[in-house]
Amino acid sequence: MNRHNEDNYFDVIDFYLSLYNGQAVRFFVVFSRYEYALKASGYIAGDESHPKADWDKFAKEISESFDKNKSPELCEAIDYLLKAPPKKQLKEQRKLVFKDSPPDQQYKSELEKAILLIRRIRNNLVHGSKFDLDNSDQIERNLKLLDCGWKILFECLEHNVDVKDNFQK
Repeated sequence: MNRHNEDNYFDVIDFYLSLYNGQAVRFFVVFSRYEYALKASGYIAGDESHPKADWDKFAKEISESFDKNKSPELCEAIDYLLKAPPKKQLKEQRKLVFKDSPPDQQYKSELEKAILLIRRIRNNLVHGSKFDLDNSDQIERNLKLLDCGWKILFECLEHNVDVKDNFQK
C-alpha cells in the first residue's frame, strides 16, 4: 500500500471519529476493560474454545444491591435506556435494518435489561452501523446512549470488588 492510499483511509477514519468526538473510542475502551474484568473475575460463559464474558450472570448477581435512585444521573441513564433502547440490527430481504427489539422475558430486573442494551450499543458500534452517514441525524442520540452506558457500567463496578479491581489493573 502506498502512503497516499493510507493517508486517504486515515482521513476517512478521522472523519468518522470526529462525529462522536472520541466518545465511541472511549466506550470501546470501557467495554473492553469490562469484558476483561468480568472474565478475570470468573464471569465466563461459552465453551472451552470460545470463552466470553458472562454479562447476564454478573447483572443478576448485582441487581439486588443496584439502586438506580442513588443519583439523578444514574436514574436518568437507566430510564433513558429502557424507554428509548438502541435498536437491533437485523437482516430483512438481504438488507440490514434497525428494528425495535425489547429484551426477552428472561431479563427480570431493570439492571439486567440495561446491561443487555449496553451490549447492543457495543454491537451497533463494532459492526459499523452507527457510522452510517444516512443516520447522521442520530449522532446526538448515539452520544446519549454512550453516556448512559458508561454511567451504568461504572456504577456496576461499585457492586463487585473483584470486577472493580480487575477493571483497574
